[in-house]
Amino acid sequence: MGILFEAGILSREMRRPILIVLGALAALLALALPRSLRSEPTLEELRPAIPRAVSWVEGQRKLHRPQGRPLSKTERRALDPFFPKGLLEQTRIATAPRITNPPFVEDFGRRADGSLLYDMRGASGIAFIDTVVVVESRTQPGTRRWIGLLFHELVHLTQYRTLGTEGFVRGYIESMVQVGFDYPAIAHEAQAYSLQGRFRHHPDEAFSVEEEVRERFPSGASPTS
Repeated sequence: MGILFEAGILSREMRRPILIVLGALAALLALALPRSLRSEPTLEELRPAIPRAVSWVEGQRKLHRPQGRPLSKTERRALDPFFPKGLLEQTRIATAPRITNPPFVEDFGRRADGSLLYDMRGASGIAFIDTVVVVESRTQPGTRRWIGLLFHELVHLTQYRTLGTEGFVRGYIESMVQVGFDYPAIAHEAQAYSLQGRFRHHPDEAFSVEEEVRERFPSGASPTS
């Protein structure tokens, strides 16, 4: 059709209804495609994954927490000015050979190049309610990088504590869809990276992560920006 347009064979009056029909056909084809072939699923398509994601998070917490350790005195000293005492006391740090994807991640779909829209396998750590799991090869206690990683994951633990497990998971998936599966832009990740950067540049300037989370997620809502 582009060649006909460029050659001027079709008049402007003829082009408009043709374009409307083509647009409608494209929309119908997009709906008819299998989910795995579409670039991004809708929020409605992903809602059934929310309870599965909650169950997975709870299962991972149950699996890893018994092998976890409490925060060390050095870690507590660095993190005390930023996090509630109760959260630091409850936190456990466990290690694993690698971070693996949950089985339902395929439901999120793939990009045009075949890669997953959401892939956690490259992560250094992951938070499960009150437990942090870190990849063994990236565990370097005592370093600034290590404390920064813990800070990031403890922001997520604070989000879990504030929003509840279901609220955290639901809001995370909603934001994931809203930002087009752009991982650093997901509301919960964006906040964790922002506060981690603030801590990294000014480690002696205390602030309340809990207050920041409550301000960012009022009444458990997932912000759209």
